[in-house]
Amino acid sequence: MLDAPPTIPNSPPLRAVPVVFYTLVALVGLLVLTGVATASALMLSKSGRLGPSATAALVVWAALAVLVLPVLRRGVARAALRARVRRLWMIPLALGIVMVANVQIVVLFGLEVARAGQAKLAADAGDLSFQVLYVLGIAVATPVVEELFFRGWLWQRLASVWSPAAVGLATGIAFVLAHGANATSVVPLTVALTLLRLQDGGVRSAIALHMAMNTLLVGLAFFGRP
Repeated sequence: MLDAPPTIPNSPPLRAVPVVFYTLVALVGLLVLTGVATASALMLSKSGRLGPSATAALVVWAALAVLVLPVLRRGVARAALRARVRRLWMIPLALGIVMVANVQIVVLFGLEVARAGQAKLAADAGDLSFQVLYVLGIAVATPVVEELFFRGWLWQRLASVWSPAAVGLATGIAFVLAHGANATSVVPLTVALTLLRLQDGGVRSAIALHMAMNTLLVGLAFFGRP
């Protein structure tokens, strides 16, 4: 009688390798496409075909058009938005803490808050139609798409093989790196968004905080100028 073939020990973790690998490839590919889209908009601006406000608006919407692709898959947005907000009071508290942390970063390191330069560029230009597109893109569309992408689609992919803490760390790092030169100034917001995602099990609170932060930033750029 033949012996049964030996079982491979710790076989479940082996599933993590293809999941993480293909997720990483998809993430890098999408971020590269985002860079190409935004670079194309900047090249059009340098050629004189676009004004400052049109460039700022196109950069935002070009990036969002790429990041929204995996979010459009069936069930991704629904799963991320299913969980309800557990502690509403934590959103304004987190906003205050993030703002204080950002001020400290600006003072200590002389860095600009994420998107502040781009927002001021749009605000200083006189084209109202592109200013409206920019404001809608930053204050409304960006928080929704970025949260559904990083703490929705990417989170769900990694959560099938990693612990919540590991997923939070990985998605947080990806979110920070995706902001390029603004990476340092976006760290406080990233920590707050990750903690809200871990607390609620969904992205509703994270979207609300992200919207509040971006709206405040755009408001300061447009109405807080001397």
